[in-house]
Amino acid sequence: MEKIKKLWRKIKGPVQYERKVKDKGLKIPKKKALTVEKLRKVVLAIVFLFIGLMVLMTWQSSQVIKKNHQLKNSQMTLEKKLDKASTGSLSYNPLVGQYFDKFLNTYYNYNQDKQEEWRKSMKAFFPSGFALTQLGTWSGQQSLKDHKILGIFNVDGVRTVQYAISLENNGKQSNLTVNIPYVQDNSKFTVVGMPYVASDMNTLGHVGESRLDKVDKPLNDTDVVDDVKSFTKTFLNKYVSSSKEDMALLMNDPQGLEGKVDLQGIDNIKVSGTKTKPVVTATITVQVHETDIKQNQQVRLELKQQQKTYFVDKFVEA
Repeated sequence: MEKIKKLWRKIKGPVQYERKVKDKGLKIPKKKALTVEKLRKVVLAIVFLFIGLMVLMTWQSSQVIKKNHQLKNSQMTLEKKLDKASTGSLSYNPLVGQYFDKFLNTYYNYNQDKQEEWRKSMKAFFPSGFALTQLGTWSGQQSLKDHKILGIFNVDGVRTVQYAISLENNGKQSNLTVNIPYVQDNSKFTVVGMPYVASDMNTLGHVGESRLDKVDKPLNDTDVVDDVKSFTKTFLNKYVSSSKEDMALLMNDPQGLEGKVDLQGIDNIKVSGTKTKPVVTATITVQVHETDIKQNQQVRLELKQQQKTYFVDKFVEA
């Protein structure tokens, strides 16, 4: 029996059957048709995206402009603080000393027999277009004996150097304090206004290039112009002869020369602005008290009407 089973196993053996696998075939994905509606949605999405980007860029630009504006304001504030901090302080630069040594010696060494040569020599120091005839015509001989820098001021964006000078004119010696407004570009300097007699350590500053030569639209009301000119003459006469305290009723930021100079003449009076806020520019000739020393100076008065008279809101010399 056992032998029969063994024989049967040998006959049977391992039989393998192949299973037929059905060929399911390839599935081809269906193509989705791009309809007009879908195309419209795509275009709208692109448009909205573009608008969004433009809005974002505009906002970023406005933020940059705002930031730049803030930085500019901060810079201006710092510059004003720096100007205020530096007012009246000595900030000596050898180049300033060299330049003004030449200027003062050229300006104050004068010989009436060589007026044209003197004017031509002054041309290099003033701005282009500056009328040298404004410097005036002096008499006799004058020489600069000594000069000492007192301070360099920076007020309202313009530098003003102050000197104590000693002059000899026709045998008489006088001591003066003068202010000279100027601009500087690296190592280049230009005097932008005529030197003027001032009180010691006067912090008044000046701006622009020969700005007192520039006049706004003239005021055409004859009566107002006459009143303004009359007030200007009265004011200037009082200014050269009075103290700061005496000038307090006539002007903001009172100033006065207390008789250091005598007013010899007022020329080229021009009135602009409005009836209630006229602006006056003029050239004045001053003579140092009890000497023959004369010089021309320019002034600008910004007035405001007060009842039947005027008040000097701002007074500038150059």
